[in-house]
Amino acid sequence: LYATQAGGLHALDLRSAKEAWSLRTERRLGLMHCWASDGAAQWLTLGSSTGQCVLFDLRYQLRLSSWCCGSRSRIHSMVPYRAPSAGGSGLPAPQCVLLGSGAGLLTGWELGHAPRCSLVLQPAAVSDAAAEAAAAPASVSLAGAGLRFGLQARGRVACATPAGRARDPFIN
Repeated sequence: LYATQAGGLHALDLRSAKEAWSLRTERRLGLMHCWASDGAAQWLTLGSSTGQCVLFDLRYQLRLSSWCCGSRSRIHSMVPYRAPSAGGSGLPAPQCVLLGSGAGLLTGWELGHAPRCSLVLQPAAVSDAAAEAAAAPASVSLAGAGLRFGLQARGRVACATPAGRARDPFIN
C-alpha cells in the first residue's frame, strides 16, 4: 500500500507485481502518512499530514466519510481496536481506531455514520485545553459516492449508509 502526493492510494499485489486497486483523496487533505484496516479488510482509514482522516469501505471502494481531528496536527500512527460494548445494551461494540498525533495525544475514534472521539489519552506534558480541543466534535464530511441520508433503526437522524444497504457495515 502506498500513497502519492497527488492524492492517490494504491494497493500493489506482490504476487503479480500489478496494482490490485486504487482510491483517490483530495490534495487539500494533505499527504496520507498512515492507515489502519480491520482484519477482514472491509474498511480502511487514512491519516494525513494536516490532521485529516478519511474512511473507505474497501468492499465497494467507496469513500464513506472524512473528518478533521481536533488537534489538527499531523497524524503519525493509527491502530484499529474494538471498544468495549455497553453492558446490557445488546448492541455490538463499534469499530474504532486509535490516532497518535503530533500534539502528543492519543485519541480513539468510533467509526461508522459520523466518526466521533470517544477516548483521549493525555500525557502530563500536554495541557488540559489541548486535550479538550482534541476531544471536540470533528467536522465530518459525508461526501462519499453512493450515500443516502435518513432515519435508521436505532433512531439516529441524518445517518449515511452505502446505497442499497440497510445496516451499518462497521458493526458486526
